Amino acid sequence: MPCGRCVKNKRAPQCIYADADSSPAVEPPTSEKEQDPLSVIATSFINSQWNPLVQNGSHWHSLLQQMENYLPQWPSQRTGPSLQQEKPVSRMVPTINYPFNGDTVGRGAIVRVLAQLPPRPVQELFVSYYLNSVEKTYHLLHLEEFDRELQEFWEDPAAKAEDWLAQYFVILGLGCQAMNYCSEESGNEAHRSMPTGFLRSAELCLKRTPYMLMTSLANVRTLIMIVMSKQMYAMSYHEADTCWPLTGLIVRLSIRMGLHRAAWKPYTQRSHEEKVKSQVWAVVLVLEMRQSLVCGMPLLLRAADISSVESNTSQTPSTGNTTLGDSRIDYGSFGNKDPIILTRLLAVSDDDLLFRAIELATSPMGGTPYSDVAAVDTSLRDKLYQSGIGLANSHLEADKPAKDIDLEVCMVQIFFRQVFMALHARFSLQPNASTEHPVSYVSSLESALAILAYQRGLCEGEKWAELSAWFAGFFRHEFFMAAMTVCSLLIRDLESTAVSSHTGFCETQPRKIMLDALQSCRDMWKKEKTWSVCNANAFALVDNLVCVLRHAHEQGCSIPL
Repeated sequence: MPCGRCVKNKRAPQCIYADADSSPAVEPPTSEKEQDPLSVIATSFINSQWNPLVQNGSHWHSLLQQMENYLPQWPSQRTGPSLQQEKPVSRMVPTINYPFNGDTVGRGAIVRVLAQLPPRPVQELFVSYYLNSVEKTYHLLHLEEFDRELQEFWEDPAAKAEDWLAQYFVILGLGCQAMNYCSEESGNEAHRSMPTGFLRSAELCLKRTPYMLMTSLANVRTLIMIVMSKQMYAMSYHEADTCWPLTGLIVRLSIRMGLHRAAWKPYTQRSHEEKVKSQVWAVVLVLEMRQSLVCGMPLLLRAADISSVESNTSQTPSTGNTTLGDSRIDYGSFGNKDPIILTRLLAVSDDDLLFRAIELATSPMGGTPYSDVAAVDTSLRDKLYQSGIGLANSHLEADKPAKDIDLEVCMVQIFFRQVFMALHARFSLQPNASTEHPVSYVSSLESALAILAYQRGLCEGEKWAELSAWFAGFFRHEFFMAAMTVCSLLIRDLESTAVSSHTGFCETQPRKIMLDALQSCRDMWKKEKTWSVCNANAFALVDNLVCVLRHAHEQGCSIPL
């Protein structure tokens, strides 16, 4: 029966007691922690835990704070009596994450998932693989804090918050993927079904957090790692296209919690929390820029967001080399490294140069003068050399000791080569580009060959060969585009044998070097052709083009197309 209050106000059909027997019986929560945080937030006008860091004067919360100055101060209440929490009158109350979350589960499901985790030594092995690959490159975690949190997790897994658990499950998923790849290459047993289970568990825990409104740093890290997982487990252009809007969500949530403001201060003036946030913000920016280039879509960022990150060359953030607790995870192998390259990558854009380059690269075809592209190319190269990053042409070679492979340097170098390749694509792939647009032609060819050299160096080393080869999977799209660029330029040169400059270039040693690079690229694609339909198509396309170009080179003739 409806309550008397609803009957009096002619709202009997909307009374939450009206048809209570028709709904499934749900055991009431025994503690505040067991309550569904999403429903609580979605049905509350004011939530004491929600303290937005970034808002302008037009936001409703700012206006409410101004109005509070005119209200009497009520004891033990944040605002006047008219602003108390009220239960909804409607039964249709979506969660705060709708439409991304329509199947929120209870805390009991997370407890069951935790009970199904592999033994601690196996988890530590997965974490080590993650730390020695992804973390070694992007520095998403503060390792001292992570080690302390991990010790707390070993003591009482169920006591950790859902946002931390979601982050931990994705770490396990990425580490398990890396270990599986290395095990299969070595002929050892792999845990093939575990990565998918870890990703599902991460999704389950993420859905239990109000990340769409009350975003935490662990939420942002989790979403970043989810994008990385989608990029890693198979080369699929559908997956790449889904990563672009997901990355946009990460950017907005990061700005929502003020990560971009942490990077505005000089490094020496930042607090410990601001240093951690600024490092995560740097990863967000790199992820957004790279995903825009991969998908050919415009940036969500403004120029000020990219150029606000200041490089640090004198201060060393505390990132590891810790002996806290009794963890068996080796932090010392990379914990001393100062993660300045990633932030320096963004500092090269003091004059919005990097933003301008990506804007030109992702803008619609036509309307961009060749002179503008050439000018940006020259300025960006000068800025790179001034910053100390430079553009290495032979940083990775097959005969170079694998211990010298720096995954962070690889990531930065491949990123900038991708920027140059995309910047010049509209001119370098045109007929007679070598004579009409020489800067674009040379820059595209140089960048594409450099990317293929990095692919070979990552996949054909000796020590850490399997782990670096797995890490190379992050750049499958860059490798494929580089191979297609080299093939396209070679074929256009073979079509233009009537031009003396083309003939002299294509019939000498440089063509053989390019064909050898494509041959090596083709052999690496062959190993992964059974992983997905896109991998198989990529291998078939590169294989056919290499055969055609090799035949034309041996016969010394042009290709009739």
